[in-house]
Amino acid sequence: MIIALMADKGGVGKTTAAHNLGAELCRHGSVLLIDADKQADLTELCGISSEPNIGMDAVLRQVPTPSMAPYIREVSPDLSLLGTHPQMRKADRELAQRTRREYVLEDALRDLVGHYRYVVIDVGHSEMVQLNVMAVASVLVVPTTPAKLDADHIVNMLEEADLMRRDLKMPSLINPGRVAVSVTRRSPNSGIESDGLALIRERFGHVLAPAVVPFTPRVIEASALHMSLRDFRERYGGRRDKTLSAAVDAYASLAHHVMSLAPAMAGVA
Repeated sequence: MIIALMADKGGVGKTTAAHNLGAELCRHGSVLLIDADKQADLTELCGISSEPNIGMDAVLRQVPTPSMAPYIREVSPDLSLLGTHPQMRKADRELAQRTRREYVLEDALRDLVGHYRYVVIDVGHSEMVQLNVMAVASVLVVPTTPAKLDADHIVNMLEEADLMRRDLKMPSLINPGRVAVSVTRRSPNSGIESDGLALIRERFGHVLAPAVVPFTPRVIEASALHMSLRDFRERYGGRRDKTLSAAVDAYASLAHHVMSLAPAMAGVA
């Protein structure tokens, strides 16, 4: 199963969601994280140094397309990473000049079929990279924060994803129900966020993930230590930290929800 995390705006917790979703999924099978965002935040979050030609930046820019296997790094048992570097920004221009430019990522993944049960892709705002991801994705996760304006960004993201799938002559991910909107709060007691969350529930309840990820400053601490929230809780937090535990449970719930969206799919396919 290939899970793409895409957002129409920054600052919605996309990379944190990708990291923690991957960490939860690896409790159910092997996971490959792919950093497909030129900011390389997922690479940093996993504790891997972002250097040129270490991963996605090299894979997308080479002709012919190489296998990504030599570039994959182990993060922990059952969790691996294909990182990237900010020079991935050059991929847009270079991909546009290639034949089969929409299928470069698909070609790079081909010899990994069966090696990973789940692939989680943190997707940036490059349209060409997004198109490559949409060519292989079986599930789309749209992270968001609960502000009223974010509801419009969700609509934009879903419309863009649907348009890319049509351009690729592939079926929609929305109509088969392979989309999840995951909400992360930024403030524990914001009335504005409560109003925004109510609006998102009203408009997107049919694709909303089961649990809202609550605000916790532990996210910053865990990120600084290159740890998932679950690992951070087990080492430093303790179960008495109710908000931290609620955040861990929310990501676990998201993982189970994502698995339920395409239960027949397994491996890189």
